[in-house]
Amino acid sequence: MKNCVKHLILLTCVLFFITSCVNAPQETANKTATGVGNTSTGNGDPNKKVKIGFAMDTVKEERWQRDRAAFEARCKELNVECVITVADNKA
Repeated sequence: MKNCVKHLILLTCVLFFITSCVNAPQETANKTATGVGNTSTGNGDPNKKVKIGFAMDTVKEERWQRDRAAFEARCKELNVECVITVADNKA
C-alpha cells in the first residue's frame, strides 16, 4: 500500500512538472495607441479592414439602444466594420 502511494505521488509530481513546462502563447499583433491599427488579420494583409461582430439579445430597452449606438460610433471612430445581430429574445 505504501509503495502504491509513493508511485501515485511520484506520478502526480511528474505530471505537474510536464504540464508546467509549456511556453505561453506570444501575442503577434502590433497595437497602436488606440488599440487598433496594424493588427495582424491572420493572412498577412495589414491593410485589411477589421470586422467585429456583436450579438445582442434585445434592443427594446433604452439601455441596449444606447449601447448599440455607442458601439457603432466607436467602431466608426476606429474605422472598424461592425456587424450587429439582434435576437429579439428568440434564443
